[in-house]
Amino acid sequence: MRGPKRPGIDRPLVLVVDDDPFNLMVAAQRLAPMGIKPLVAADGAEAAALASGLQLDLILMDLQMPVFDGFAATTQIRRFELEHSRRRVPVVAHTSTLVCGDLTRLRDSGFDAVLEKPAGASAMRTCVMRWSLPADNPAASAQTCQPHRKAGQAQFSITEA
Repeated sequence: MRGPKRPGIDRPLVLVVDDDPFNLMVAAQRLAPMGIKPLVAADGAEAAALASGLQLDLILMDLQMPVFDGFAATTQIRRFELEHSRRRVPVVAHTSTLVCGDLTRLRDSGFDAVLEKPAGASAMRTCVMRWSLPADNPAASAQTCQPHRKAGQAQFSITEA
């Protein structure tokens, strides 16, 4: 379920989580042409705290970070959503390092899709549109990042730059 339309707000609220300042800057540059100024977090613990206090539309989450890695942070976010009957915020793994077994860990942790780094402007735009726009918006039908839900099973697509 994508975020409800917030009165007076036509841009999604995106959280980018990465411990590398350069990667945060690149993601912000990719989002800027869409009119999105993302919130940023430098680790998974900060991301989980922000997600519990804000009505986010999308989280782009790195996997390897200090304090909480992306897997632990997403697990904590999903637990919070369940315990507090909160809307499920799409979490897209934004990573350059997928290793054997990561797709299973991504699914089990509650990720919705994968966007490989470095994500080109087109891939970033398509992914953000796919995951953060209300379902009734025609632009939300972009196909680069596929939904994870299919008959209750996780299904990931890997989007390359």
